[in-house]
Amino acid sequence: MTLTRPQLEDVDKLHMMVGQADELLAQKNWQQASQLLSSAIEIAPHSAKLRTHRADCFKELNDIEQAIAEYKRAASLEPDSVSIIYKVAELHLSLGEIDGAFEYTRSLLCARVYKLTVLLCE
Repeated sequence: MTLTRPQLEDVDKLHMMVGQADELLAQKNWQQASQLLSSAIEIAPHSAKLRTHRADCFKELNDIEQAIAEYKRAASLEPDSVSIIYKVAELHLSLGEIDGAFEYTRSLLCARVYKLTVLLCE
């Protein structure tokens, strides 16, 4: 598949935005990083990494509900990610939502058991 000129420009723009977002995250400038990551997600909506970083920003800005929603979007893109599932469960616990935490912890264990079963049966 050959990329068209606008697609190549988007790749360059995305690369620049991710670099800037990384700098803002290192500086703990959560608000600006979140805004930049939102723009990057418009270009690459299926990036679990971008969504996880934006969820981290929401968490640091104490917007826990938004953080949970964004981590869940990231988890749907990368369902085997232990760290994303753990973050969702941790935030549910911080809100006193035991059932939500249990649901994500259970899904983590099920994903791991399934993956192990597949590996053992090959």
